[in-house]
Amino acid sequence: MEPENLFLVFAALLFFLDLAMLFREEEKWHKQGFYVSLMANILVIATYFMFLQAFLINDFQLEEVYMHSSSDLSLLFKLSATWAGMGGSMLFLASLLSIFYLVLRLFGDGENDFLRQTFKFLDFTLLFFLFTVLGENPFKRLSEAPMNGQGLNPLLQNPWMAIHPPVVFLGYTFIIVTFAFTMSNLGLNVGVQPEEKERRDFFVKLSWLFITLGISIGGLWSYEVLGWGGYWAWDPVETASLLPWLTLTAYFHLQSSKKRRSAAKELIILLTFSLTIFTTLLTRGGLLESVHAFGASATAPILIILIFSMVSVFLYLTRKKQKDLFQFTLNKKSVLSISLFIAFCSLIALTIVCFLGILVPIGESMFMGFEARADPSYFNNWCFPFTLLFIAAMIGCSMPSSFTFRRYGVLMLLASLTSAFTAITGFPTGNLKANIGLPFLALALITIGFKIGSEAAKKRKSIHLFGRTLVHLGIILILLGVFISSTSGVTIENISLRINEDVDLQILKIRLEDIAVNLSKQSVCLLKGCYPEYSCLRADLAIEDGNKIFNSGKLWIYLYSSYGVISRPLIISDWVKDIYLSVKLTSEVQTALTHVFYGEAIKPTEISINVKVIPSIRLIWLGVAVLTLGITPSIIKSMVILKKRKTTCR
Repeated sequence: MEPENLFLVFAALLFFLDLAMLFREEEKWHKQGFYVSLMANILVIATYFMFLQAFLINDFQLEEVYMHSSSDLSLLFKLSATWAGMGGSMLFLASLLSIFYLVLRLFGDGENDFLRQTFKFLDFTLLFFLFTVLGENPFKRLSEAPMNGQGLNPLLQNPWMAIHPPVVFLGYTFIIVTFAFTMSNLGLNVGVQPEEKERRDFFVKLSWLFITLGISIGGLWSYEVLGWGGYWAWDPVETASLLPWLTLTAYFHLQSSKKRRSAAKELIILLTFSLTIFTTLLTRGGLLESVHAFGASATAPILIILIFSMVSVFLYLTRKKQKDLFQFTLNKKSVLSISLFIAFCSLIALTIVCFLGILVPIGESMFMGFEARADPSYFNNWCFPFTLLFIAAMIGCSMPSSFTFRRYGVLMLLASLTSAFTAITGFPTGNLKANIGLPFLALALITIGFKIGSEAAKKRKSIHLFGRTLVHLGIILILLGVFISSTSGVTIENISLRINEDVDLQILKIRLEDIAVNLSKQSVCLLKGCYPEYSCLRADLAIEDGNKIFNSGKLWIYLYSSYGVISRPLIISDWVKDIYLSVKLTSEVQTALTHVFYGEAIKPTEISINVKVIPSIRLIWLGVAVLTLGITPSIIKSMVILKKRKTTCR
């Protein structure tokens, strides 16, 4: 066994020992457990830094370093490469959780019953994570050390690689910590204390913020890099990443009675935790083919056991405390209460639709013996009605408190009639669903705008309520951008360009000014030998869009020794639309890219490109920014409350 894996084995034994000590009643065991836990967490964190060091010193005998790095790779991408593989990504997630657990253990009161219960669940979860890391074995070594590595996948050689995975993993870490707090509350014989509830809600908000940012950054990354002009493709892994976001959003719309003993909010957090582990399982368990998945793995059963173990403990604790598993408070006379109920139900329905779109193909793949995957039309068709319901609910949530059901009903009727008109006339887009949804989005935008104005006009302004309204505005802007950009774009394929010839596409003019073919100065090593990392073709374009002329447009297409052909798009943006161009791989381009490896710089006489004009896509990125800005005051408010209560207790 590799020395680094011995660190992980020893850390797992220490977590198990700490767990056993936490179940003892005597205070001396708790004090000894503090040092045991300290050592276990430090070992996990140290093991990740040992893994990082292997990338920094180019230890290519380590299989993951050989597969995901090279000696010429920049320092930033060497850091990013540590979470590019299965074992490395799980080790990074475990180390993040260990860092938060270490801080909690150092600064938390070890004699507090609530925190002691929390420590038990964190010990238990980290044990499973370490089993997963050991199963993936990120420290597996090759029999001989190659001269160089294969290099990092070119799609991952992007600054977003250094941001997107850590942001997502932080979101997952906060979800796990939130779940540990929730289970701790259930494990105590007393009711939930105000400070404990505020702490739980604080981490729920942090989880929601980081998951939101993670999904958004992932969408922006794929839009800029993958070359298909899309930010969302209903890929199984990206769809799975949406599931925890949906349930966390549903959590904020859940009205639970304070008088009755209900575990409704705790149930939603359990669901979010389980879906987070399910997403990890899908990415690293090889259950479905995906752009984001790492391939087949033997660690899937470990994560499945973790989910079922936590569900079983949750059901046992709720039954022991005689709590209703689910209960929803509804004021039938309140537009706000009804709207919250509709929002909650629509979000849970969306979660079920997306989950089935992933789960059913997994079953088909397992029992039919072939790779299956839900068609994007399934998600588009089934998610649409529930998305429409959610928009209608946000309209109700933005209404003034004086609004009656009659006024709300009149507005919904007007929106429905407008939707019917736009659907029949086929205006303003050529897509039926978009034409039905846009009037409701426009109404939501108007009502939210009025609410922002009324909040700003108040003498005593509530930053918290203002932030909540901004969150709704952000979601509406995102949906508006999605509805328009995905249905109103113009695509022109297979456009042939020759040097110094103008091509008029009516929507814009393109001129190919020059073509250059080059060979990378960096090298990578495969099992058969060492080669240049890639050959590339660069097309210099001049683009005229109305009165605007862009002379610095450059289109690239690469042939990588390790990863094949990669095309990098050119994106020209303004506030109205994006012009998205990408090179097609033709036989002439393939020949040019191949021959340059042998020292023959053959320039093709023409290239073929695809052009896509995408309107209103900046509404999506603007919506994410507004949404992030809106959730921040609520997080700050929770921090202030927790600090005040901590000061009061002292």
